[in-house]
Amino acid sequence: MGTSTGYGMPTGGGWKPLKNAATSFVKDGGQGSVTPKNLLGTYLLANGGAQAMAQGRGGTSGRSSGRYRIGSSAKKTGTKFGGFLSGVATKGLDATLQDAGLAHLIGKTATEVCAGLLEAFTPAANTLDDHATRSALSNVLTDLFNPDASYEDIELLLNQAIGDKGLMTIMGNFFGYYLYELFCRDFYEVWQKKVGAEQAKRSLCQVKECIFAEVESKLVQKDIQSFDWSGPEGASLVEQIMQDTLEIFEVV
Repeated sequence: MGTSTGYGMPTGGGWKPLKNAATSFVKDGGQGSVTPKNLLGTYLLANGGAQAMAQGRGGTSGRSSGRYRIGSSAKKTGTKFGGFLSGVATKGLDATLQDAGLAHLIGKTATEVCAGLLEAFTPAANTLDDHATRSALSNVLTDLFNPDASYEDIELLLNQAIGDKGLMTIMGNFFGYYLYELFCRDFYEVWQKKVGAEQAKRSLCQVKECIFAEVESKLVQKDIQSFDWSGPEGASLVEQIMQDTLEIFEVV
C-alpha cells in the first residue's frame, strides 16, 4: 500500500469539496453517501480530469513550492511496458529483452528481471509522480510473476496473464495502481491523523478494491498486440488506454 510523503495538498479549485468528501468517506467507513467510486471521480476532477492526466498535464499536487504536473511519467512508462508485454506475446521474452537493450537480464531470477525492468522503464523518482509510477509498475509486475519464479517461468506466466486477462486489462491495472498510489500519497497520512491507522488502511483497501473491480469489469478489450509500440502509434494508444481507464471513475 502506498503512503503519503507529507507534501500536503493544494487548497484551490476542486480540492476543497474533495477533502470534504474524503473526510466523510473515511469517518463513516465508506458506508455513507460517498462511495469509493464517487471519491475517485472527485479526485480525478480535482486533478484536471482523465484526459488532462492522460496527456501528462494533470493538475498540480503538493504545496506551492513543489508543484508539478501529473500523468507524464505514467504515460511514458506505460508505453515501454506495453511494448514489452506485446513483444513477449509475439516473439518471446529473450528476443524482447534483447530488442530493449536488456539482454543482461536473460536467464536472471524474477526478482532481478523485475528490478531491471523498473530501472529501464521508469524515471528516477525525482518527483512524487515518478514515485507513483515506479510503485505502480512494481505492483503490476509482482501480480504478473512471483518474485520466486525462475526465468523460464516468467515467459510462461506473462503469456498466461496476457491470454487470461488480455493486454488491455493488464495495462488498465497498471494505470489503476498509478491512480491508487497517487490517492494514497495525498490521503493516507491525513486519514491516519483523523481516524487512526487501522481505519485509514481499511478505507484505502475499499478504494483499491473499487479500482480493480471497475477496471476488470468496465475496460473495453481491444486487440492491441499488433501496434507499433515504439513509435507515435504506441504513444497515442497508451494515452487512450490511460484515459479510458481513468474515465471509468470520472462520472460522479
